[in-house]
Amino acid sequence: MPTHYNGLKNTLNRVFLHAVQEGLIDRKPMIDIRKAAEEKRQVLIPDEAYRKITEHLCVHRHNKRDMDGTWRAKICDLIYMMSQQPIDVFNLKESQGELYNEPIDRGDYFAYGVIRFARHKTKIASNSR
Repeated sequence: MPTHYNGLKNTLNRVFLHAVQEGLIDRKPMIDIRKAAEEKRQVLIPDEAYRKITEHLCVHRHNKRDMDGTWRAKICDLIYMMSQQPIDVFNLKESQGELYNEPIDRGDYFAYGVIRFARHKTKIASNSR
């Protein structure tokens, strides 16, 4: 399967990167090997399942006590809304966000602010509105 093949390729790439860093080899041979084409997939959580998950997260059990876990549900909302990996959301700093004084009409939606970040995995910059 392409995903398994690419996973093995990535693992070997990391092994050879370490060998280059240690001076055992001059360059990574994995550069010459192409990735297998993967079929595009769309993975969505049904709305009802997502609601149940976030409702469950709103009660945070800690030291045998029920505490407000709304913050956990809000983090899930942010991850889901931004369509990013959790590491990218958990590394956000307040300085990366900006709230607008007035909503900006973007035609089919209103923007109330912007979050600027770079993906941890690829370092590619992105804006979420």
